[in-house]
Amino acid sequence: MPSLQENEDKVIWKFNSKGHYTVKSAYRYAMESLVNNEEYRILGDWMRMWKMRIPQKCKVFLWRVLRGVLPTCMRQQDRGVPCSDICPHCETNYENDWHMFIGCEAAKQVGKRRGCEKE
Repeated sequence: MPSLQENEDKVIWKFNSKGHYTVKSAYRYAMESLVNNEEYRILGDWMRMWKMRIPQKCKVFLWRVLRGVLPTCMRQQDRGVPCSDICPHCETNYENDWHMFIGCEAAKQVGKRRGCEKE
């Protein structure tokens, strides 16, 4: 006759393949079933980007660039932050993603000083 000690109950988290609770599994469950997040989904092979062999901080930066969530002056102003939308580097144009990476010569000089761009 089996004893109770041999067949003890155990808690199983059904939102994880191993039955263990993790913050990641709880977040994934919440985002997929409790929150309407369709407006935030962007199609693409995002896992490919996260598997790239580059530093994690570069992946996060790339993700932010591709999602359009870098805190440029114009974006902050659009969200109600009381600030100027003029580029703090050149003070001649609006600071948006395009200007920050392509149009601003002063920002390019900052990148060169940090070793981010070849001369």
